[in-house]
Amino acid sequence: MARRKTPPTRREQLHLLFESTMGRILVRTTVAALLFLLAGIVMRQARAYTYRLDDFRVQRGGVVFVDLPSWADARMQWALQPEHFPAMSVSIYDPNADGIIRTHAERHPFVREVEGVRILYPNRAEVNARLRVPVAKVQVWSDAPGRRQQRTTRLLSDDGCLLPTGPYNTYLAKLAYD
Repeated sequence: MARRKTPPTRREQLHLLFESTMGRILVRTTVAALLFLLAGIVMRQARAYTYRLDDFRVQRGGVVFVDLPSWADARMQWALQPEHFPAMSVSIYDPNADGIIRTHAERHPFVREVEGVRILYPNRAEVNARLRVPVAKVQVWSDAPGRRQQRTTRLLSDDGCLLPTGPYNTYLAKLAYD
């Protein structure tokens, strides 16, 4: 009687698979995929850690307005200091960091439009903005109940916003002589 050959065990099947060309390709591909997965997890954890670090966060003191018009003198630059608009803190690694900085800069009363935001490593940002330009002087009367009426000179910008006169003195003086 002929003896029947017993089927190979799982262990023998795996051994035969790993010795074949296809098996070696499969093992290398699996190892590479696991390494990529591990590297992705490490990178994600590192990014999450740096998001929380204050060293890589743009605070309002790290925002600087650049490429201002020639009439923007020291008073205007002082008025554009970040202390004069709402507090903010955003990580430079946040994909929406430039949008958040843009939104905060556009809330400044002298800024008409933000043309660009440039984030600088490790915790600064430069904002290129168009400033509001006054087109008329207006007299504003305060009418608080129980108080005497007070008259204040303000400037009206071309987009309808009231502006204080102080930071625009150089601009107004230049217009008076032109």
